[in-house]
Amino acid sequence: FLDPTVTMPEIEETTETAAETAELAKANAELEAKRTGAWKTEEGLKKVAEFIREHIKNRNGILNENRCDYFKGDRLTRVLLPEVLAEGEKKKIKKRPKVLESIVDAKEANLVAQALLQSQEFYIKVHVVKDPANKQPQKEVRMMKQQTWDEAGYYVWVWDGNPFWTNVFQITMLVVFVLVACFPIWPDFMKLGLWYISVTLLVVMFVFLTIRFLLFLFVWIFGFEFWILPNLFDESLTVVESFKPVFMFERIKTTQLWWRLAISGGFIWFMYWAYTQPTEFDEFIKGQKEFVDDLYEGNLLSDVSQQHKTDLDKIFDKMPSIDELLADLAHEEDDEEGAGSGTCEGTAEECAKYHADEGRQENMQPEDFEENEDEELDMDAMLEDMLDADEAEEIMDEMMDEQG
Repeated sequence: FLDPTVTMPEIEETTETAAETAELAKANAELEAKRTGAWKTEEGLKKVAEFIREHIKNRNGILNENRCDYFKGDRLTRVLLPEVLAEGEKKKIKKRPKVLESIVDAKEANLVAQALLQSQEFYIKVHVVKDPANKQPQKEVRMMKQQTWDEAGYYVWVWDGNPFWTNVFQITMLVVFVLVACFPIWPDFMKLGLWYISVTLLVVMFVFLTIRFLLFLFVWIFGFEFWILPNLFDESLTVVESFKPVFMFERIKTTQLWWRLAISGGFIWFMYWAYTQPTEFDEFIKGQKEFVDDLYEGNLLSDVSQQHKTDLDKIFDKMPSIDELLADLAHEEDDEEGAGSGTCEGTAEECAKYHADEGRQENMQPEDFEENEDEELDMDAMLEDMLDADEAEEIMDEMMDEQG
């Protein structure tokens, strides 16, 4: 400090540099202390993979004609590294697993990514085919032979993540299937609740699609396309992607002037009809309201299962009781005893004839049966003679035809 060649600013600068060096060394020491390698275990790699699978942004692709999710390597390293936040910015990921605290820099993140790739259990390296003619949102991807880590490369998930929610979903689907199969034995309040839910969803869907289409037509008249949830019916997208974006507003590339004029004429005619014919329009609205009321009251669909159940209950009402069955049985026994005793219920002449026939049948001898057999033989001989006469007559007719 006594050296006259050294000025005060230089002394202050040297002091600040030493302080910064000390702080930097302290920070490096803290980072090295965190670099414990906790992720190197099998359980640690699985926890890291679960965190990446949940928070990384994936794209949809086609691998071997199967749908898949793929991502770029640099996104994986960004997910692994701690977030660098500006002042006033909130964290996107609120909770990070403790195992990620050992990943302190980009070098460590690349080592983790390489370890996950080498295990071949979580993701594999692929090549994305870029075909300008393919306008589908899913791009074709092909597996690469060299499975080396590169931040500029693309990788496909072969691991579905934690199976807990998958198992919960499968069990839920099984329970729903069983409930649907048991629909005929549901109690009435459950059937009624399901009916109300179904009708409400149907009405909401119909009203939404009608408003969506009318808004499109109205905006289309002025040369623009406006769709609410434009990807709602795109079967190639997932459920979440079908609701993105919320709306679309674009200028029409082709003019289509005549079609736009025709649609505008239809709008004008409808407004004129609603204004000049209020009674008919009111009846139209009233009819729609009655239709919705009938839907909620179930008047448009009969409860077939309940009718079957009611008819099944009626079967038991028609079944005779034990007392009735015993009374019928006693009556049948009385009839049989009366028939076996030879009693006759009728006039005197009818009873005398009945007893005479009965006595004749009882006094029949074997000779009577032999006479009947002889009569049967005589009848057979007569039938044979008649057949022979017919054949002779046919032969004579044929001979006369030949002579003629």
